[in-house]
Amino acid sequence: LANVNFNDERLNIRAMTILSDQSSKPRETLYGSSADEANAKGVYHFQSNKKVSEEELLKSHCEASVDRARAYSVVLGIHDTTQLDFSTQPQKNGTGPLQTRKQRGFLLHPLVLFTPGKIPLGTVDVNLWSRKDETFGKSKQRAQRPIEEKESYRWIETFRQLALIQKQLPRTELVSVSDAESDIYELFLEAQTTSQGPSVLVRAAHNRKLDQEVQKLWPYME
Repeated sequence: LANVNFNDERLNIRAMTILSDQSSKPRETLYGSSADEANAKGVYHFQSNKKVSEEELLKSHCEASVDRARAYSVVLGIHDTTQLDFSTQPQKNGTGPLQTRKQRGFLLHPLVLFTPGKIPLGTVDVNLWSRKDETFGKSKQRAQRPIEEKESYRWIETFRQLALIQKQLPRTELVSVSDAESDIYELFLEAQTTSQGPSVLVRAAHNRKLDQEVQKLWPYME
């Protein structure tokens, strides 16, 4: 948080205090990790302050993560989606269905930089959303919508963010790494048409045709 700036030095210091307390007790809640009652109240005042935004917090962390990446010739940008389940919480404002309508929560798609030696360098992008009840479970309608209206668009958005970071790191090769859900034509097209963009490594989900080959992917790899 070296570059964090809420235009209030007290808020800047409070942000660092919260992070320090949470780092020392990562299994605790924000309230439980606070050193005392006064600091616990400070957490809630910090969260409710209109000057505070997650964009500013993430911006500072992202800048530090990119700076760390400059020291490496190859950096992996690994991204995937996880569920934040709030089904047991009394307050569910803003949540949407997860696996079922009764299971409520959010979907989180972070982009985290790693060295090939598995050293984490930090998060550089976060996509957070909740599903709409009125469209949940309507897969046939979803298939007919443009990619921009589908959840799978997150793979392309994250790749674009990594491409912006690649411009800041001309001496570092960035590689977008994602799971089988990202084996979609639109992602490969995005990578192909992005000049000097990141490389792409995707876990294959489809037995695709190969360029200038009679065989398809599975028998070719065998």
